[in-house]
Amino acid sequence: MTQKLLELVRTFPVDPLLVRPQWPSMTNEETLAAIERLGRDVVPALRAAQPASGVPLASATGGDR
Repeated sequence: MTQKLLELVRTFPVDPLLVRPQWPSMTNEETLAAIERLGRDVVPALRAAQPASGVPLASATGGDR
């Protein structure tokens, strides 16, 4: 999960990044584990990442021009 989010942050100018750590089918234990993982692994990695300053032309248009 962390690597996929880092790729998005480094590719697109995402600020703020909103995540949903709980879904209706999840147990309390699963929800707590997801929140703990976000705080332990994901948030520190995202804080350290260099965010993109703009949308890459190839991604915005579907190809190089």
